[in-house]
Amino acid sequence: MGGTIAQSPVCQPASHPGYTCEQQACERDVLGRIYGYFIGKFASFEGKSGGEFYTPSCLVRLLVEMIKPYKGRVYDRCCGSGGMFVQSEKLVEAHGSQRHDLTIYGQELNHNAWCLCKMNLAIRGLEENLGPQWAEVFHKDHHPDLKADFILLSGDLRLPAATQLLGHTS
Repeated sequence: MGGTIAQSPVCQPASHPGYTCEQQACERDVLGRIYGYFIGKFASFEGKSGGEFYTPSCLVRLLVEMIKPYKGRVYDRCCGSGGMFVQSEKLVEAHGSQRHDLTIYGQELNHNAWCLCKMNLAIRGLEENLGPQWAEVFHKDHHPDLKADFILLSGDLRLPAATQLLGHTS
């Protein structure tokens, strides 16, 4: 490969001759995948105490592929780091639709997760409405009048019914 970091296309401005939209999208995806990897590692190190839960990416993909949010308002009331939104955007692009066909709404109780979600979506150039601040949805709903086309929400896989369904024992 050779060259310095400064010569890398990642460090070149978008106005650089020959810098294409495809290169920008590829780099955004690489950065997003790295970000997702570290979010997963962070969740495993921090544990899942206090009701917080990290949904594995394979389950996120399955949920998104099941409801097929190609166009419309997508809502996740416990959005965590925003993985379901990111997967929805990937599905939209894979099926030839445009990312602006989705409108993202979410809410998160945990301040750090709320900030991570905002960063995760910003890295990918996705606009969102996560409310003005983090908040618990039952006590301070930031989207009380929202008529969502799709509601994404994963359950806690540690609950007895989920572990029984998945064939795991405690």
